[in-house]
Amino acid sequence: MCKNFIPQMEVVVALRSPIAYYKEKFTKIDNEKRIKVTEVVEGGYLELGFNLYRITLEIIEKEGDSSSSNIISTIDYELDEASADNAAFVSIKPLEVIAEAIGMYLKEKKNDANN
Repeated sequence: MCKNFIPQMEVVVALRSPIAYYKEKFTKIDNEKRIKVTEVVEGGYLELGFNLYRITLEIIEKEGDSSSSNIISTIDYELDEASADNAAFVSIKPLEVIAEAIGMYLKEKKNDANN
């Protein structure tokens, strides 16, 4: 990957969420250690008074099972004192949903490859 290239993505959130959308950029991609770090750079959490909203994903291969792994998800944030109540919006649930969807997709691909 080009050193000057900073991948970004726009995320659209469910209708009932106070966060309509946000953009995040990858601030760290370490394929060797299987660590990805993103920070919100526009919209969403920043509009709710967050100064920082960072997600770190670390993928760890399960011992004795090279076809399976665990994902350790960490959310770091800084919030204005006046917006302290908005800390209730911090949740790992969206990451759980994404991880489950990825797991299902990979299982389907593996089954297709074996058939």
